[in-house]
Amino acid sequence: MKKLVAVLAVLALVAGGAFAQVSVSGDVTTGVSVGSGVEDVNFDAVRTWGHTDASVEFAFGTADGVFGVSIGFDASFGMEIRNHGTTTTVPPWETAFFVRMGKAYAWWQPNRMFWMLIGGDDFFGQPGGATWDFYRAAGNVGVVDAHAAWHNAILNCPAWGGWISYENAFFDGFSEWGVMMTIAPIHELTLNFGIPIISMGSLARFDTQNWGEAGDVIQSSIVQALINQPWGNVALTYWLSPDDYDFGQFWGLFSFRGIDNLGLNLGLGLDLFGENHGNDTRMSIGLAAEYDITPQFGLRARTMGQFMLSDDDYFGLLFDVLPFFRMTENITIFCSIGFGMLSHTVGVVETSQFDWHFNPYVEIGTQGEWGPRFFAGFRLWSINDGEHINWAIPVGFMVGF
Repeated sequence: MKKLVAVLAVLALVAGGAFAQVSVSGDVTTGVSVGSGVEDVNFDAVRTWGHTDASVEFAFGTADGVFGVSIGFDASFGMEIRNHGTTTTVPPWETAFFVRMGKAYAWWQPNRMFWMLIGGDDFFGQPGGATWDFYRAAGNVGVVDAHAAWHNAILNCPAWGGWISYENAFFDGFSEWGVMMTIAPIHELTLNFGIPIISMGSLARFDTQNWGEAGDVIQSSIVQALINQPWGNVALTYWLSPDDYDFGQFWGLFSFRGIDNLGLNLGLGLDLFGENHGNDTRMSIGLAAEYDITPQFGLRARTMGQFMLSDDDYFGLLFDVLPFFRMTENITIFCSIGFGMLSHTVGVVETSQFDWHFNPYVEIGTQGEWGPRFFAGFRLWSINDGEHINWAIPVGFMVGF
């Protein structure tokens, strides 16, 4: 890692001759759980875990703002230690470590109306305050539940193809690698396009017999329209699919900013399955809001319902509320309360699930989304079984530069 940083530093010095704007930024996020457990029918499991995540980004731009490049790397290390008493069938610890290139792209913007990029990162997201930005850095540290912070409930329904997620109602971004373009003919209208040429062709770039067909690549793209108004904005996103049985995904977002200190977002998501697919078209409707009631007290809330258009036997519901109180300029207390429920029937077999969580925590540090901060909290939650309650005491901090 040190050699990599040294090489990139040299590249930055060399690039200084061509790029007038050079910046280096990054952050280190670390967290531990000083204890966690759940009362189980076989044994009492007491666990500790910890993780350290680091990211660094190098950005270069020309003085006229026409060309630029950005390169970013992520590294993560995590460990979980378990104490199962007399039970020895499970290893006493588990570790994970990885380093990856998180982003790499070059862009060109000859004027205000046109922007083009080749490479990869997350672009064009319209989350409406319902996904990562609901818990924000607390989710990176781990002081709140990772599934809740990173958009997913613990609910898992195989009949729906996996997690019941806020991302189904709120578009969280185009994370493929390829070509991205923005066309803004007027200030009130922006058109975004993402074509995953690199993602679909990188594995076959040296095998000309397996190059992706141009039609399949184009039909895996996204098209997005943003309508901007003084009272808010409307975002319409369509992610195409090359499969005959899958007509792609559609998201609509209505954001209202007409009332002081209130942000209100209504999201709609459709998974458009064809007749040859086992599932019917899935609809997800979400609502997210943030309201600063007073300078000291505020509230965030989000909810989402998910169901099949022509089948009343499938239904999922998520709800989270996050009141917060600013004790001082640098100390804020949060309390996350929420639940998720799922019900679906196949034939005469009905399956239901109910999850809940209660998660107070404190954030101490300077203002600003990426300023240095310390977190500490207490978590209680139950997964589809009120008799077994999970608990954890997480602490951690984040420092950026």
